[in-house]
Amino acid sequence: MGAVSKTLQRPPQVTSACLFIGLSCGLLLYTLIGLLTSWSSIDVQEGLADAFDASGVAMTDGRVESIRIGLQVVIVLLVAGLVCAIYALRRHAPSRIVLTVIAALTALVFLVIGFPIGLIPAAFAVYAVVQLWSPPARRWFAGEAEPAPAATPARPDPFAVRPAGGEPGPVASGPVGTGAPIAYAPVPQHHQPGPGRPRAVGTLTLVVTIASGLALVGSLVMVAAFTLARDELVAEYQTSSFTRSLDLTTEEWHALLRLLSVAFAVFAILSVAAIVAVLGLARRSRAAATTLLVLSILTVGVGVVTLPLGLIWSGLAVWAIILLRRPELQGWLADPTR
Repeated sequence: MGAVSKTLQRPPQVTSACLFIGLSCGLLLYTLIGLLTSWSSIDVQEGLADAFDASGVAMTDGRVESIRIGLQVVIVLLVAGLVCAIYALRRHAPSRIVLTVIAALTALVFLVIGFPIGLIPAAFAVYAVVQLWSPPARRWFAGEAEPAPAATPARPDPFAVRPAGGEPGPVASGPVGTGAPIAYAPVPQHHQPGPGRPRAVGTLTLVVTIASGLALVGSLVMVAAFTLARDELVAEYQTSSFTRSLDLTTEEWHALLRLLSVAFAVFAILSVAAIVAVLGLARRSRAAATTLLVLSILTVGVGVVTLPLGLIWSGLAVWAIILLRRPELQGWLADPTR
């Protein structure tokens, strides 16, 4: 397999799916390890108490311990997903099966626990599974080369000099008027157009449009909430066990919510800019591609700072960066004849 894998080019579907699942497992692993490390802290215990109160279930030591054990099991699965994502990139077929199971379980958990917000990561997990089992991926894991594209027939040069009633032949073998046969140079072929728009552009358009659309809607909702219901939110934050430990005064809470309103307004503007940029990329604008790359890098940074809430957008932004750097996409942008 090692010798064959060096001669076969990995399909972009496999790379995108493995990187998306691997990065998602890594970010979730980081979050859960931090949670279990501070399991006995007052903040975590108060958060568990609030969660039990909201669900109407009595909080007992046995149930808390069951949650802790369940999180440890999830960590084992995430480690397996991270390792299998690396091995699947090396054409290890069993790792692809494990990744499929882990992605399917992750999508189910997101649907059950995180509905309706969990619909987005669940949809992308399902899409990653579809990519892992797409026809190019199946051929690559089986060690089969991609079928060669059909040859495009050459188009004759309409301005080439032709003999009367015949096709161009070889180069002239004698001067005119000497009786030597005269033939003509072969018709030069036009540059044949390459394949059309790469798949990475369509995938990138889908990823950026969905992620930016959700970010835009969420940001506008937060701006409206922090602006129109600021007094009610301040009163809620001052009594909640999650935020009470911040020990902020009423004026400080109002200032913080004003700052958050501005931040979410900026996020909304950047979301619109990302949508405009990806639409410009579909029209082969290099400036739009550069803008989209910068916005994706900013999204990764913001998502890491706002973990675990920004986990989904960080993963999608990394996926967008990978797609933007693909050679076929860069070649498509650079070659106007494709």
